[in-house]
Amino acid sequence: LFLLAMSAMCAFGALWAGSLILYFKGKRRNSPVMFFSGATFLTLLTSFGIWFVLFFAPDYLKSSTPQEMYEAAFDFAPSPDVSDIKSGEYGFADNSQTYLRFRASAPTIHKIVSLGFIPTTRAKAQSQGLTSGSNVPAWWKSFDTKSTRFYIVLNRLKRFTTYEVELLCYDSQTRIAWYQYVGLD
Repeated sequence: LFLLAMSAMCAFGALWAGSLILYFKGKRRNSPVMFFSGATFLTLLTSFGIWFVLFFAPDYLKSSTPQEMYEAAFDFAPSPDVSDIKSGEYGFADNSQTYLRFRASAPTIHKIVSLGFIPTTRAKAQSQGLTSGSNVPAWWKSFDTKSTRFYIVLNRLKRFTTYEVELLCYDSQTRIAWYQYVGLD
């Protein structure tokens, strides 16, 4: 995904630079065709670039601390027993994915589960299409332990209209919890 985005940005930059060159060459040579062609493409590409940045950049460039992402996911700040929080967030256009990993006590997990999560099986969690894809961080290893309990909830946060699923996994032996949110429009 990163290479695709970088390739698209390079192609856009090349087209924009070419339009700029065409505009100035047309102006210098007094050629109306070159001048207006360059001006038209330059205007269209610049407008598209501004639209793209205004529409997509807020989601893509959002930088939150792990504690802020925890609070956004569960609507309360991490309690003192929550530690070692890692987070990752990926979004583009009509989808968003959030990943959290943290250590927490059983009462904290119970508080999170009480937000509407229901117990589920490992197979059901995997069948929801969770935990796969290129955006899953290397540290997000919810299925690598046998003692993990799984909880799932659909459409709780109401950030997206088509599909939202949240997965919470908890290993009571290590006190490590994993959380994943996927939203699609």
